[in-house]
Amino acid sequence: MAKNGLTIEPGVYKPEIVLSKKIFLLAAKKLDAKTEDCVFIDDYGDFLKVAESVGMKVILFKNSKELRYELDNLLNNNHKM
Repeated sequence: MAKNGLTIEPGVYKPEIVLSKKIFLLAAKKLDAKTEDCVFIDDYGDFLKVAESVGMKVILFKNSKELRYELDNLLNNNHKM
């Protein structure tokens, strides 16, 4: 379990779970959050497409430096609204 979120162990291949919109909707429900308020981070593009299709913000993980940059941009853009 990630702080304020859900996670699955890195390196565990989970296509049948993640390629279903249900898992993303369930994650948002468990967090008592709207999907629009959730961010899904993964290193596999197909999973990101499914998360995005339910309204989540997505970040393609490349490395920790890039992730920090993307998260900072996301947070800064949300505060300007």
